[in-house]
Amino acid sequence: MTRLLAALGLFMLTLNACSAPEKAPDHFIKGTVEGIQNGKDGYTAKIKTEDNETYFVTVSTANLSDPTQYKAVEIGSVIEVQGDEWTMGEDKQITVRQMK
Repeated sequence: MTRLLAALGLFMLTLNACSAPEKAPDHFIKGTVEGIQNGKDGYTAKIKTEDNETYFVTVSTANLSDPTQYKAVEIGSVIEVQGDEWTMGEDKQITVRQMK
């Protein structure tokens, strides 16, 4: 029984230490595309908001709640996205779930 409790405690500690994506933002983030890296089923775009915040947004048909929202973009395009926010080092990332 003691081993079971110790294992359970270690498991709970491990779960708390993992970095999970944050909850989706309650608003769309709008920005101008400054760069694009094409991928297998989508792309990652570097966007800059009006507040001078930079995000790397990953747009993929597989991640969108409605794949018909998928839009290709070009540098200079303005896009609005909503999704799961997370960080990689200092970079703010969004896995896009919805596009306007």
